Amino acid sequence: NKTVVMFGREIREVSVRVSTEKCTGCMKCVEKCRHQAMKMHYREDKGYAWHAYPDRCVGCGRCEKACKEDAITITERSGIVAEAY
Repeated sequence: NKTVVMFGREIREVSVRVSTEKCTGCMKCVEKCRHQAMKMHYREDKGYAWHAYPDRCVGCGRCEKACKEDAITITERSGIVAEAY
């Protein structure tokens, strides 16, 4: 998933990825996300975090910091997309 985020006057594109191999379904990232961009996805008997609403994401990194399993990675995709005025 990708989202466009404002950093001061710059607009940047970021990507939030969740590794289903590392995710334990603890929900710490869902609890820490102030913008409700993270949700749980259930497959069979296991739950995984999911970046369900990228349009709500502000790229703050709270979900990434909350994950003790290093299952969430936020990366900048393409640098500055535009200058905001």
